[in-house]
Amino acid sequence: KVEKVDLIMNQGDLDYQHSPKIWDSLQAEILGPKYQMLTVVGNHEMENLQGYLTVIKKTVSDVANFNCTGEIGTNYTCKYGDFTFVFTSPELVGEKHDTYIKNSFANSKTIWNICSIHFQLHPSRASVKAAQQQCIKDGAIIAGAHNHIYARSPLISDVSKEAVISKTSPITIEKGKTFAFISGLGGKSVDELQTPWGGQDSWWSKVYGKEQSGRSGALFCTLESI
Repeated sequence: KVEKVDLIMNQGDLDYQHSPKIWDSLQAEILGPKYQMLTVVGNHEMENLQGYLTVIKKTVSDVANFNCTGEIGTNYTCKYGDFTFVFTSPELVGEKHDTYIKNSFANSKTIWNICSIHFQLHPSRASVKAAQQQCIKDGAIIAGAHNHIYARSPLISDVSKEAVISKTSPITIEKGKTFAFISGLGGKSVDELQTPWGGQDSWWSKVYGKEQSGRSGALFCTLESI
């Protein structure tokens, strides 16, 4: 609210009391009655999935000027101007998430493609890995959470092989090349850095967790139209 952001992306684990009502009230108290937020569920929403989906659908419908289609909260796509956002829930809700991502970006001509997936990059969880690899193929930035840390990858091309293309800046995102980040410092706690792909691996460009005396925070991005 202080930063006056245009949009909030929330990658799940919305609260730890399994109460959609509490989460909705908290957001409204802090952000105002109609906050601009697109959300995908995390594993902590599974105990009361339908309740959270009801709140998420309401908040997504309040996001001005976005055209959103699909199963809001679990597998859906939103487009606005030069931006295409794909939200999907591998290992949590549904199946063939990589196919959904591929189809969602198939005819996209937007400058910025962004995947929102709750789990961090993971080379051994098959459905998560397949979804994230499809995001790479489509040149989409991969937004994740789950771990209560912050981490940002260099330019990567393959989840399974942990294939790094370049660690230098600036980077160029294109089909088959992108970067990922974990933004999980929303306020519950700060975790130690974990493997695999959880922030501890030496090839991460930036890491921030308990070892760095980490505190709660958010990632702010400026994406410009060309």
